[in-house]
Amino acid sequence: MGQGIERQIGCTGFRWVSIPVRSRLTDNRIVRFQNIAFVSTVIVACTIFIFGIKGWASPASIVTGANMWMNPLNIPPGQSPPVYCNNEAFDYIYDPNWKYLNNSCISPSVDDVFQKGTGHPGAFWVTTYISHTVLKDSSCNVTTKTCGAYHRAVQVGPNENYFIESVEKYDLSAQLAVQIPSMDYDGRTGNAKLYVKKPNGTIEELSDASKLLVTRKVSEWISLFGLESLDSTASDSLYSVPESVGKCRYRMCGLVLIFEIEVANVFNFWDFPRENFVLLHLSVEKNWQRSIYRPEPFQAFGQTRSTSVYGIRMVWRQKESKVLVFSAERCFLSILDVFIFFYIMKYMTWYVVLHGFGSDSKKWTRNIEPYMEHYDFMEKMRRKSQIAGGRNKTVEEMAREVMVEMDQDQSNGDMRDGNSSSAYVFQEKNTPQKPNSGEA
Repeated sequence: MGQGIERQIGCTGFRWVSIPVRSRLTDNRIVRFQNIAFVSTVIVACTIFIFGIKGWASPASIVTGANMWMNPLNIPPGQSPPVYCNNEAFDYIYDPNWKYLNNSCISPSVDDVFQKGTGHPGAFWVTTYISHTVLKDSSCNVTTKTCGAYHRAVQVGPNENYFIESVEKYDLSAQLAVQIPSMDYDGRTGNAKLYVKKPNGTIEELSDASKLLVTRKVSEWISLFGLESLDSTASDSLYSVPESVGKCRYRMCGLVLIFEIEVANVFNFWDFPRENFVLLHLSVEKNWQRSIYRPEPFQAFGQTRSTSVYGIRMVWRQKESKVLVFSAERCFLSILDVFIFFYIMKYMTWYVVLHGFGSDSKKWTRNIEPYMEHYDFMEKMRRKSQIAGGRNKTVEEMAREVMVEMDQDQSNGDMRDGNSSSAYVFQEKNTPQKPNSGEA
């Protein structure tokens, strides 16, 4: 006997409420897919959130700084001058207005070679080249020792140009200060290890550093940045213009050495926290570096001398902290992220199950999307069959009784919207009626 149940939905103007109902699929393909997806999700979540982004930790606040100083250089008497002194091969013309010719050498005091503080905020300076320009005020009368109201400076003679002799041999020291207040940590007392990351990406430990103090000759500092020497012409194409004559060298045009201080206890994304260490990220800015000093009175009346110095500017910066410490707040938020991750993966699995197995997916989709009244009807039928017992009621009779009860519940406002227009229609096959026992 064929039979079926249909539901007629009244027009209420409101959208129905969807309530998730648990369904169970025992298909071996789905079981294997579900278990593989679950295990994969656990592995990925643990790997990423614990060992990768380390959701249980947050970076500690740090305080960093650097100080540098230079020691005097004692040049032995009678030592032959360097090759760049009074050598025409080192002459250079940038354009007709900027000429660096007749370059001799001088050995000034160390305070004139190395400077810090005033004029160089946040940076340290090593002079490699000096150019003096003598100017005369054309309104001044040497005889009367008076100058007019209108001042016009006129250059007297060519520039006097000098290389700093053997500047690459000076000892230059750098003292780093690294503090982590929340851990009461100071890298100088903890004797933290010091590493440098060169511009080419290689990392090297400065094993001779003690209490974050490093001493190197100027040439050795330059080599850490991957530069051959101050006399290298490798970057001449960057500094020169079409009108240039000769080769531009770092010793003459200058450059910027950038030190970025990173304090960390992990080396890479997957590393686990260890002892604190300091990593200096080294980079080079290849551009002209020139500082101009204020003109000073010179030999004759009305004359002044302007001084320009070229050299190496060393800039120190602080990078973001990578000292990871446990954080309850970060841990709680990461746990929420893990739950969201699992929730998304679960829905992705459901989507694959309901759309990736062809006709089986369509069948499963139909079976898990009935209205709630369907489950209510099935539960009432189950109870009715148990109560009926040996009364030998047919399925059709019990179904009619259940539908009458549900219609009464709707009329009393116990169902979805109290609208009695919603009803179940029972369809039965046309079969001959059996006569009652009392009929002939």
